[in-house]
Amino acid sequence: MLSLLFFLQGLLGWSVNPELAATNNPVTVSNITFQYRLHADSLEIQVSAPTHGWVAVGFHNDAKLIGNDLLMFSVIDGMVVYQEYIRNWNDHPEDTALGGENSIDVIGYLEDETSTTVKFKIPINSGDSFDTIHQPNRDFYLLLAYSVEDDFNHHSMVRKQIPYRFIP
Repeated sequence: MLSLLFFLQGLLGWSVNPELAATNNPVTVSNITFQYRLHADSLEIQVSAPTHGWVAVGFHNDAKLIGNDLLMFSVIDGMVVYQEYIRNWNDHPEDTALGGENSIDVIGYLEDETSTTVKFKIPINSGDSFDTIHQPNRDFYLLLAYSVEDDFNHHSMVRKQIPYRFIP
């Protein structure tokens, strides 16, 4: 069974700025906007989609869904819920359920009348075998997706995978 991590917006006072102060190569694919900022040891990411369901970002060396380091986020009752990794179709266990470690640090989020936006930070190299090592100037496939439902088992309404690279 998936154990979901909840973060209370009111208690922690999180908010999200729809724009990152300095972004590298923002991209919009099928109305999903992906932005990032590369730091020495981490990657700050913001993803936004026109939905009240989940949003997702995935990283993979191949253009495949299976094996993606898939980070899925949903805002439910003012809390962010997330999970990592995809093993098989409709099998999205958290890293921790497979023996890995949680490496997502949610910075902020916003769900308004038209969209869901999540901003988070992940390590460049977490040391977790389920996580992608995010090397600058290295080609990989970026997966962007969203659903109209908050349930992570609900199929995506939109899912696009594009060749990408992080540029310092």
